[in-house]
Amino acid sequence: MKRVPWLAMVVAMPLAAQTLESITVRNGTTEVPVEVARPAGAGPFPPVLFIHARRGYEEEERARVRELAAQGFLVMAPDWQKGRLIDRWPVPHDPETEGDVEAALDALLKRADACKGPVGIVGVSRGPYYALRLAAKRPRDIAAIVSYYGHFQNPNAPEPAQIYSFAPEVQSIKAPVLMLIGEQDFE
Repeated sequence: MKRVPWLAMVVAMPLAAQTLESITVRNGTTEVPVEVARPAGAGPFPPVLFIHARRGYEEEERARVRELAAQGFLVMAPDWQKGRLIDRWPVPHDPETEGDVEAALDALLKRADACKGPVGIVGVSRGPYYALRLAAKRPRDIAAIVSYYGHFQNPNAPEPAQIYSFAPEVQSIKAPVLMLIGEQDFE
């Protein structure tokens, strides 16, 4: 009998418990690619909007989305760069992409397999900036925000504001926020 490392079994088992589907949502004339990860079973499931970092939507993000689905969440992950042909690691922030992320939120709220009520948001790096903008604009639709080394300032703000302050929306949001920042995060 061939031995399988225990870690490989632990990782493979949860990932097999859900499906991954590619769809698009529309924001005006822009078609935004979205991946939907759905847990096994009939649902409905608690909805989560996953907002990727500025480096782009890659395999690492896809693994996070699948992990959330394996834990029982219905996850939608819009690729806010691909729909507008934005290269990886953009420095300027394109405010139009906020509407692309909001279109995915709207689609998630309308899904029959999503629990009715507000949505949780998981954001990475620049993703939490989108999350706080949505939470300020649509407080009834956002239940909570989880931020992984999140950016809470307008990426187009002047450098001193980037370093020493935060976006004004932070003071108006009602959703609880969990900020996870590692000791190696230089910002």
